[in-house]
Amino acid sequence: MHRFVIMVAGILVTLAFSASRWPAGGWRDMEMVPGCDPDTTSPVIVYPSQDIAVQLGSCDGSRAAVVFFDVTATDACDPAPALSIDVSASPGGDLQLQNPFGNTFLALATPGTYQLELTATDASGNSRVEDFSIVVSQPPAPVPDVACNGTVVVNLGAGCQRYISADMLLEGDMGCLRDADFRIEIQDADPSNGNILDEVGVYPYSIEPIQPLNAAGFTGPFALSRWGVHVDFQGGVASSVAADSLLLTGSNAPAFAIAVLPIRFGGTLSFRWGMASLPAGGTFEGSLLNPSGNVAASFSSADGASGMENLFVSAGDRLVLQLRSSGQGGSGPVPAAWLTNWVFDYAPVSIAGLPSCWGEIEARDAGPVLDCPDDADRLPLATEVQQLQGELEVTGPVLNPALYSCLAGNNPPGGDHFYELIPFTVTQADVYTFFLDPAFNDGGALMALYQGTFDLANPC
Repeated sequence: MHRFVIMVAGILVTLAFSASRWPAGGWRDMEMVPGCDPDTTSPVIVYPSQDIAVQLGSCDGSRAAVVFFDVTATDACDPAPALSIDVSASPGGDLQLQNPFGNTFLALATPGTYQLELTATDASGNSRVEDFSIVVSQPPAPVPDVACNGTVVVNLGAGCQRYISADMLLEGDMGCLRDADFRIEIQDADPSNGNILDEVGVYPYSIEPIQPLNAAGFTGPFALSRWGVHVDFQGGVASSVAADSLLLTGSNAPAFAIAVLPIRFGGTLSFRWGMASLPAGGTFEGSLLNPSGNVAASFSSADGASGMENLFVSAGDRLVLQLRSSGQGGSGPVPAAWLTNWVFDYAPVSIAGLPSCWGEIEARDAGPVLDCPDDADRLPLATEVQQLQGELEVTGPVLNPALYSCLAGNNPPGGDHFYELIPFTVTQADVYTFFLDPAFNDGGALMALYQGTFDLANPC
């Protein structure tokens, strides 16, 4: 039989794994199942097989990690064993746990170490206990220590222009300061474009600290990449910078989409929300949680309503949006909720001790400089290699990859193939190359990468 290996990818803090499901027949009589009289077998818990580690950026003022994971409890004799999760936190840590949909859990955690103990108990009193940890770390925020730089020499780029950032004009450690924390003016050929340097010459410049300007749209600290996003089944979350919108979508089948924004700054947040469509049974909910997990504000719709929110927020608050599809069937419109007119008015910050500077920029149109190494007939290339190992069993799960377009690219032979899920986590942006070494006698094997929850009924 042709072998099949599935590698399940988790991006940042998103963990993926296969979920066990009770047979489609629904409830089953314990007396009809062999071995259930008496029932002495404990339930099986499917949960993250490895601890989850999250490192926040040192300048992330939200101090909040967004972690999604799935937990499923199954039992041969009880179709719905009870499942409980107890959390033990290290001193100073705070983890808020929610179960927003199905087997999906959401953890909002400040820096600390948390042990989650999972207990599943069936109707006969048989129990199983498993555990895993969530570890959230955050390096100390660097302290800014900057001074003026009297003369700056800059090579111009394409179009005889160059973007001038604050760290090009200041010397020292910028800490968590951003370009948005300064006003830069350059008296060049076009002073109106602020910190854009135009044309060759020597020009006076000035830089001074300012209060943060209002932010509009889903960009910068509010871009979709700053949100924690999770979808189940055919749910979706997308943003459009041009349209100034964030869109959550559902499905005609049961589906779920959630987006969580940890607030990094204090200020006033305003936006409009509404429903593009909301078939019967669908719901849209939004809530602002303070760092203690209490609801500071909420809004919702089960009838297609819309509204406007003006929220006073602090660093550490969390905005949570959830859209559910009930599975209305048919081919009509799917549930869809939107946010737009997003504006953030920053609260005043302390700029004491930050310098205001004046100086000159010498803009040059110099040719590129090539710094070539010495000739060599051999070069070392260091490569970090990690091994993900697994083993296929004749009692393991099977699928037929020829039935699915995303798995049929290598023309696998038809029929069932054994497969294994190998979870792993990617913690930084980079280029990753995967080599599959099956070590089978016939050498045959296939590999697929998944992000999110693997669904055997819908692997694509």
